[in-house]
Amino acid sequence: MRKTTKKKMKKTICRAVREYISFFFKQVLWECIGFCPLMNSLNRNLTVMHESVHFV
Repeated sequence: MRKTTKKKMKKTICRAVREYISFFFKQVLWECIGFCPLMNSLNRNLTVMHESVHFV
């Protein structure tokens, strides 16, 4: 009886770890996907602002 509970716990822990890892990767990917274009547009806006300041 004790062996089965240990096995079950191990299975549950493994599943939890796997779910956490997949969630973590999704989160990181989503943040990268959301963050990169944001930074690009920010850089573009900064360069545009910089150039317009130079023209004035």
